Amino acid sequence: ATVISPANLLLVFLKWCGICDAILGASFGFAALFGFLGAWAFPYLKTRIPLLRLGVLSMWTWAAFILPVGVIFSLVQAGFLNISPLIIGRCIIVCMVTGRA
Repeated sequence: ATVISPANLLLVFLKWCGICDAILGASFGFAALFGFLGAWAFPYLKTRIPLLRLGVLSMWTWAAFILPVGVIFSLVQAGFLNISPLIIGRCIIVCMVTGRA
């Protein structure tokens, strides 16, 4: 896995959930685009925000976007939520793409 593409395990899981190849390709493309935009914006942000604060802000923002996926997985495993794997896969894609923005 690289910073512009998710791990193969995630890809296989999303395929198992029933996400079609076109949506996977588009979401990975958007995630890569947002990753490049973030790398482009980093030098500008670094001059405005101290580096340590920028790093902490980046990590907390990413965690906030990934948190809904963890909550959904936990609720499904505990039996409090009964949703299809396709919905879970779509939630992962939305959180992954928006988390890169």
